[in-house]
Amino acid sequence: MDPAKAQAVIGQLRDEIRRREASLPQASLGALASGYAPLDGLLPGGGFPLGRVVELTGARASGKTTLALMALARATRSGSLGAFVDPLRELYPPAARALGADLSRLLVVRPEDPSLCVRVASLLARSKAFSAVVLDAAALSGQPQGPLSRRLLEAAETGRAAVIVLSDGPSGLDATLRVSVERPSEREIALAVERSRLGPPGRTSRGLMSVPEELEEQAPAQRALERLVASGGASNEER
Repeated sequence: MDPAKAQAVIGQLRDEIRRREASLPQASLGALASGYAPLDGLLPGGGFPLGRVVELTGARASGKTTLALMALARATRSGSLGAFVDPLRELYPPAARALGADLSRLLVVRPEDPSLCVRVASLLARSKAFSAVVLDAAALSGQPQGPLSRRLLEAAETGRAAVIVLSDGPSGLDATLRVSVERPSEREIALAVERSRLGPPGRTSRGLMSVPEELEEQAPAQRALERLVASGGASNEER
């Protein structure tokens, strides 16, 4: 992306943050619970720790996005703001709503250049406007991210935000905690703490989970519709 255009995008994002920041209540808890007991029981303080970066890693359809959306739903229902950085445009907002998220308090940011996604997430986390920031890091290379990792960790600590990174494998970001997410069966989910700076790794948990149909099935359909409209293949009525 052209540097001038990138700066314009970041400037617009700063303006949006300032607009949303005014009515924000101060967070007083040390963790943001997802409301899903098998996960919250593994995390320090009973939820995603504020001021820290937690990476949820697992294959597609493993349930990791559902877990992140549960946390965003808790944040938005409590009157806080949440943000989802979606460089691959895979988030389907009705799926978030189905899990209880207040879409009027959820900011979805879709950088045209995926290489900006960590910078955008850092800006959101540092702003103190959002209690939860989710970053879909599937577009990252998996190579060590170095300065970007430090920027994200510092931003989470400064803004006291719970930053949740979603990856299909290790993202290369230096997360405070890394939790693997697997689906042994259609209704079962298996969680394991692979890395932790806040306690010993190796803890595991299992539970039942029903992933909303909207999340895994309707998102591809939505993307197909967007491509059809963008190509001019839809009629005015369909638009």
